[in-house]
Amino acid sequence: MRKTVLTVIITLVILIAAFTIYIYSGAYDIGQLPHDSFAEWLGPTVKEHSISKRIRHITVPPMNDTAMFVIGFEHYNEMCSTCHGGPGIIPDELSK
Repeated sequence: MRKTVLTVIITLVILIAAFTIYIYSGAYDIGQLPHDSFAEWLGPTVKEHSISKRIRHITVPPMNDTAMFVIGFEHYNEMCSTCHGGPGIIPDELSK
């Protein structure tokens, strides 16, 4: 009996350690989190590490090229404004 209890405890400690390492590694893609109470508890930590891991290889483009702003606004209006809103955009059901 003692051997079984010890095995269960060691297994739980290993699982908790593995879960903690996985969360803090940033390997989990924050975009895959469901919208429930578990995600609300886990979200801030996962988000921070997930974003930090993924932005390492992003090179910020030169900000003195006004054509980049025009392209950015076009992309935002096409793909982002539905959820994130914008000037003169009435929030729809999805953004609420």
